[in-house]
Amino acid sequence: MAKKKQKLVIPFSEIGIRKFKNVNEAVDYFKSNLDIDARETYILFQNSFNISVGKWSINVSNLQDLNEAEFCNKLSEMFKNQSGEAIDKLVQLFSVERKEWMNKFKD
Repeated sequence: MAKKKQKLVIPFSEIGIRKFKNVNEAVDYFKSNLDIDARETYILFQNSFNISVGKWSINVSNLQDLNEAEFCNKLSEMFKNQSGEAIDKLVQLFSVERKEWMNKFKD
């Protein structure tokens, strides 16, 4: 008799939530597989994909797949109302934070 292949369950943790590209996918998955309330999933998603620098914070769920140059250009667009020096400093600081965020769970 053949063994039934077990379905891999994504854990409800920061590591698990990072497997999703958007919050709606995560909410659907965790509600149907682990019966976790949508609000809890939203909170975990927000906390897992936010990076902060000083008074600024951004959600990197849509920015995580960009290369360094694309990420810097996107940040420059986001902070276009700031002075040139402030934009350069924010881009530099967010780039460092993003690298740390991306490497947080790498082996």
